[in-house]
Amino acid sequence: MAKLELPESLESVVARVEEFLGSSKKILIVTGMIGTGLHLLQKAMVDTSISLSRNYSVLAPNSKIASLYPVESKSIYSHIFTKNYKVEKEQLIYGLNKNQDTEQQVYIVGDAHLISDSQFETDVFRYGSGKLLTDFLEYTEIEKTQRQVIFLGDPFQLTRGKTDESALCYERLQAAIDGEIDRINLEFILPDQQQNLFVKNCQKIAQSIHFSRFNQLRAIADDSNCIQIVDRDRQQEISKAVFLEDSRFTKFIVFTNELVNRINHQVRQEFFGRGKEIVAGDIVHIHNSPVEVDEQKLEQTYISNNSFAEVIEVNPNTPLIQPLKGREQPIQINFLRIRVRLLENGKEVEFLCLSDYLYAEKPEFDKDTLVALRVSATTRFKQQQKQVIESEESDNSSEAKFLRNDPYLNAARLRFGYALTLHRAQGQKFKTAIANMETGQGPTNATYFRWVYTLFSVVQNRLFILNFPSITPFFKATWNGSQGKLDSVVFKDIIAFDPESEAGDANISAFPIHEKPLKNLYLHLVEILIVHRIQVISYKHNSYQEVYGFSSEDDTEMCSLRLHYNGKFQVTRIEIVKSEPMEFATVVVDAITSKLRLGNEFQQTVHDLIKAKLDPHKIVIQGIEHHDYHEIYYLKSDMGALKMQVFYDGDGFVTQVFPIGYTNVQVVELVHLALEL
Repeated sequence: MAKLELPESLESVVARVEEFLGSSKKILIVTGMIGTGLHLLQKAMVDTSISLSRNYSVLAPNSKIASLYPVESKSIYSHIFTKNYKVEKEQLIYGLNKNQDTEQQVYIVGDAHLISDSQFETDVFRYGSGKLLTDFLEYTEIEKTQRQVIFLGDPFQLTRGKTDESALCYERLQAAIDGEIDRINLEFILPDQQQNLFVKNCQKIAQSIHFSRFNQLRAIADDSNCIQIVDRDRQQEISKAVFLEDSRFTKFIVFTNELVNRINHQVRQEFFGRGKEIVAGDIVHIHNSPVEVDEQKLEQTYISNNSFAEVIEVNPNTPLIQPLKGREQPIQINFLRIRVRLLENGKEVEFLCLSDYLYAEKPEFDKDTLVALRVSATTRFKQQQKQVIESEESDNSSEAKFLRNDPYLNAARLRFGYALTLHRAQGQKFKTAIANMETGQGPTNATYFRWVYTLFSVVQNRLFILNFPSITPFFKATWNGSQGKLDSVVFKDIIAFDPESEAGDANISAFPIHEKPLKNLYLHLVEILIVHRIQVISYKHNSYQEVYGFSSEDDTEMCSLRLHYNGKFQVTRIEIVKSEPMEFATVVVDAITSKLRLGNEFQQTVHDLIKAKLDPHKIVIQGIEHHDYHEIYYLKSDMGALKMQVFYDGDGFVTQVFPIGYTNVQVVELVHLALEL
């Protein structure tokens, strides 16, 4: 067998996987964002297991995702749960299989961010306890065997339930088993993915999710792969043109099932001129694994859940009428007999489909329908066998086999397949996608950022994005012009140094400066002036005054300045004592007052955003006063000066901006216009 060639960034990871498989550790968690090579590791893990003479099972959250893996794999549900069910209070319960894997089995679970302990059950059915992660760990018998589990997943994608319920949560696994758990994080983007625009977008979003900071989001777009449609008036026109280029492999991705229905209806009526009824040429989305009705075929085609198909032929089928105990009227279930071509492999298959499910507002049907389907199938079996076979939970029983292959009980749950929710799209790859980024849930939270990240992960070639929010720290900001008044505007902290910097703890050898804040002032002056080739040549301390002498590097220019400061050690005024030539003092003053004290990273970001808006209007930021949860900006233009207060919250958003004092009303209007609030 040829050795799999891996990028350098993954070679060390494979070595650690091999080390894990040779250890007594029970679980290995491998995480990585898109572009880091998780899919390549699956094959490498299989090869490593084989080289160590270990049997392995590659499992996926569902059969559709399993079909996309580069190695043979299957759904975790079909592996650990029985195909038979028990009925408890009219709910179908699929129990755990007895584990017949080897005592040293290796379980390689892909897309593990979709494996969780979030309770999942419906009024109709439940798998195991409804907690998939717990059921899987119980099935593996990991604590009393030498079996091992490797979970591979993306920590930034949407999860099923809370993130701390997923299989990637180290703390949850620690609490669940008595055994050692190891973890690896893939930190490097593969060389061939570094220029991928979808990966670049995900890198920015992943950083926000990692730091739980959701105040910056913008699309990195171009004209070929990630296309942002900004003109709202042309969105429908462009979407229609893009969709009709390749309607079989282009999908609209939206947030809710209601939007899925609306877009499916719009596409069929407005794009194709079709009526309500399904017809040949329609694209359908298959929500289960239906059974073929063509009994002449020697081998039945497996139809995976979440597949897409093109309709070839539609025929009516006789309804099923089933009386139920306690119901006054019998239940009528309507079917269509449909022949389709599966888009993933081109195979033609024919099956029954539940027409009420196809045309319903939501992709679901009532409990009575499911009970009627089950009772009807059981009745047909009894009629066929003419006796009841008592063989509960045996996959080999005649009844179980009959029920698994009954075309009515396993009729297709179809929806029109032009649009789908991102949850259903997750784990797949679509050639072209069109996504409306308005979810109605608010964009400044972890759920929305994960939604956008996951969207970028399901597109192969082209993504058209509509209504993409431009989120900055000013996203929530409002302007309040009612607080200000006409006033003089004077900045009282004209040299931007930090009086409390730790640098001031050191001794100053050049001059006898004793107080820490004044040491920091001296060090700041030296640092600023060195790039101008200006040096400090003298120093004298007076009460609330520091008198400094400065000279050029060649001693041809000299000046003396008196720096007045207040009780907070803020330099409020600079007085020229003497200068030779006179212009030299101006050069020094400009140099030591030109730098702003920008504060922490968030405050720097706010400054940069404000400056970018003010610069085109020739408004200068003279200074900034930093306070808890607000700042005061001193602005100046040819029109006048303004003192502006900027409030922000603990989530990284500016909440309110208002002028405090200004020299005239015109400068207020100019700043308001510039900030676009």
